[in-house]
Amino acid sequence: MKNWRPDHELRRLLDALSAEILAAPEEEVLQAGSATGRTLAAAVRDIRELIATANEGQEEADPGLPLAEARRRRETCLRQH
Repeated sequence: MKNWRPDHELRRLLDALSAEILAAPEEEVLQAGSATGRTLAAAVRDIRELIATANEGQEEADPGLPLAEARRRRETCLRQH
């Protein structure tokens, strides 16, 4: 495949997944989480570890950061790479 940019494809997939998760009703998200038998805190910790591993060396997002600001920072970071 000529001119294939896996980083761009991954970003598109992650953006689509993020949009799907954000659009899901809260009840559906809670049911999906409870089906695993894990606590929300454990799931959050695991996800943050995965994100930190994926970012490798990039500044970790502040969990208290407003969502709009976190998105703005993410977009800025993506444009720089």
